[in-house]
Amino acid sequence: MEKVEATSLASTVTIHLLQGTRVLGENGEPPAPIIVTALDPPPSPPTGYETVMAFEFSSEGITFDPKADITFEYSSADIPEGASETQLRIATLSEDTSWQWVFIDSEIDTDANTITFPVTHFSVYALFAPPAPEPTTILGLEKQMWVWIGIGVLWVVIIAFSINILQKRRAKASRKHTNRRRSGSSPQAPTDEWR
Repeated sequence: MEKVEATSLASTVTIHLLQGTRVLGENGEPPAPIIVTALDPPPSPPTGYETVMAFEFSSEGITFDPKADITFEYSSADIPEGASETQLRIATLSEDTSWQWVFIDSEIDTDANTITFPVTHFSVYALFAPPAPEPTTILGLEKQMWVWIGIGVLWVVIIAFSINILQKRRAKASRKHTNRRRSGSSPQAPTDEWR
């Protein structure tokens, strides 16, 4: 009959229902109380991801029409070191997908540290983060540092080459100038005049 926002006791999970949303239990009956359980340990994450948090929503069979929104609130300490908040993903685990993780659309608010996603039914939902990329090191230095060193060496070579060319040009110009002065100051050979 009105807009509803229900937040878990730990303030980690909020369910948003718009006014007019039909909430039904199994067989179209009124739903049982909604229970949100943090899964510890959580189910195994999809390949290439780490689990930030996972929750099981019940009672089983509850559906929403139109979709409800669920918001997870996380802290920076929950995110694996080096992972980007913008790469956080929500996935669901249900019988419909043969109990395989399926990623779903979500909206991240990095200022509020929240991620919100739409649902039509209850299931297991989890927040995943890709692990931080392993730094590539060569002789103890990261790859990016070697790139900057390479750029620096290249500039040194270019500057040294330019200075070398300028010195050769100046030396050549100086020799020409010296030769001209010598040829201009040398006495001319005497000429015989016949009268």
